[in-house]
Amino acid sequence: MAVYIALLRKEPDRDYEVSFPDLPGCETSAPSLGTAHTLAKEVLEFHIEALVEAGTPIPAASSLEQIRAQPASRNAMAFPIEV
Repeated sequence: MAVYIALLRKEPDRDYEVSFPDLPGCETSAPSLGTAHTLAKEVLEFHIEALVEAGTPIPAASSLEQIRAQPASRNAMAFPIEV
């Protein structure tokens, strides 16, 4: 099992947006916080399955500290998703 850090953002008048810095293109959005968390786990699982099926190496998961040090994590709440 691995734990990837998700970044959650919420702009006024927009859905919650979730992305995974270690997995470019692995993103989702949802109208509620609870749904965003559920969809984040699902999209992460689907993304990793697609990488495996394509024979593409799965990137190693960065630590929370590494993610928080990236400029892209500013103004985002980080949370772990286990897969």
